[in-house]
Amino acid sequence: MLTEDPQFIRFIGVYVTQLGIGIIFLYVTYRILRRNRSMLSLLLSLFFLLQSVSFILLAILYPIRVNPFSHDFYFISLYINLAAQIFVVLFLIKLFNFKNMNFTWRDVLIIISHLVVSFLIFYFSNGIKYDETTNWRPKYSFLFFNLLFLYFTCVLLIPGIVYSIKLYRIFEDAQLKKKFKYFLIGMISYGISFYGVLVFNTFENELFQITWIIISLFLIPCELLLFYGIGTEL
Repeated sequence: MLTEDPQFIRFIGVYVTQLGIGIIFLYVTYRILRRNRSMLSLLLSLFFLLQSVSFILLAILYPIRVNPFSHDFYFISLYINLAAQIFVVLFLIKLFNFKNMNFTWRDVLIIISHLVVSFLIFYFSNGIKYDETTNWRPKYSFLFFNLLFLYFTCVLLIPGIVYSIKLYRIFEDAQLKKKFKYFLIGMISYGISFYGVLVFNTFENELFQITWIIISLFLIPCELLLFYGIGTEL
C-alpha cells in the first residue's frame, strides 16, 4: 500500500503539508505588510516570511539527491526555520512593553544570541543525517533531538506562552481578549507541530508517521491563528 511506502509518506509531508504551509505563510506575510509596516508588523512578518522560506526550500530540496549539497541545503533550511522563531518572542515582548516600540541593542543581542546558540546546536551535535544511507530522509540523532527539544521549550515556547497570558490579562476589551485566545491556540499548535516533526525525524515509527501526516493537516489552520488572532489588528 502507498501509505506503507516511506517515500510516499515523506512526499505527502513535503508537498502537501510543508509546501502548503510555506505558500500560506508567504501570503500571510504579504497581508501583514500590506496592512501596516510598524515595528510589530515587521517582527511578526519576519517570523512568517522565514518560516515560508524554510518550508519552500525543503520542497525544492526533495528531488535533489546529491551530497554534500543536499545535506547542507537541508541544514540551512532547518536553521532558517529555527531562526524565525525568535521573532514571535520579540513580537510579544514589544507588545507587552508597548510604550517602547523602538528597536534596541537589547533586541539585537537577543537575535544574535539565538542565532549563535541555534547554530551551535545544529553544528556540534552532528545531529542531522540526510543521504543515501537514510534513503534521502532526514534522520535526527537523540542528542540533537534532546537539545532542540529543550532549547525550543525553554527559550521559545514557554516565554511565548507566558507573554501571551500576561498580555491576555492586560487587555480589557472583550474582542481583543478573544483574539488573543486564538493567538495562544496558534502558539500552542505551532509548538505541537514542532515537536511532531522532531519525533517524526528521530524515531522510525511508521504508524506515528502516517498518523502525524494526518494530524499536521489539521494543525495548519490552528497555526494560522497566530495571524488571525492578533495579526489582523496590527
